[in-house]
Amino acid sequence: MLPELIPRKRGALAVWGKRLLADLASGAVAFVLIHVPEFVTAIVGSAIIGGPFVWPADIRVAWPSDPTGRLNAWYGAYTLAGVASLLVATWVAWVAKTRSRLDGLRRGLLWAAMIGLYYLYQGITRGDYAMVFGILPMWFRLAAAALGPVMAGWLQERRSRTTPGRDAAGARQ
Repeated sequence: MLPELIPRKRGALAVWGKRLLADLASGAVAFVLIHVPEFVTAIVGSAIIGGPFVWPADIRVAWPSDPTGRLNAWYGAYTLAGVASLLVATWVAWVAKTRSRLDGLRRGLLWAAMIGLYYLYQGITRGDYAMVFGILPMWFRLAAAALGPVMAGWLQERRSRTTPGRDAAGARQ
């Protein structure tokens, strides 16, 4: 674990930096694609509750006098988006060729940090970060972003074990 996270050889730092840039790039793609389910759940959620179309982060503005309704809407939107985020993060990590569970863990923690920092910034600028990070589905969503690459790495490891003549990335040896 340590040799992969902390480079020890000359030239290994350049490889480590390239991996970090590749993880940031795939994280940016995952970040955008993970917000698609949030948009869809906002549309579906507004149709179900019969209210106006509201992006989950803007619920505070749409329902200023009903904090319970706002919280319930947040719970519903972020729970549905969390399940979809797990699927999207797993798919993006699979396409990015996550080779192992350790590689997936490194990638997933970076992606979860990117998404968490975005929501922290958004919550601070709107003044409701305590409410955003105070609900369980938000933490589920961050965990889903971290676990998606781990699942993809596990699937790649499993695939390479069951397919003779292939390495962890699925390439022929």
